[in-house]
Amino acid sequence: MDITERIINHLVMASSFTSDIGLYHGKMGIVIALCHYARFAQKPLL
Repeated sequence: MDITERIINHLVMASSFTSDIGLYHGKMGIVIALCHYARFAQKPLL
């Protein structure tokens, strides 16, 4: 597992524990990061 996948796994786990919905420190930023990763990796995130 490379560093990018480790970061994505961390973001997925951290998303359930954050209550902030903001772009910089919250869930919206995580969603955008996951969308960019899905486009980069060319595979579904399930």
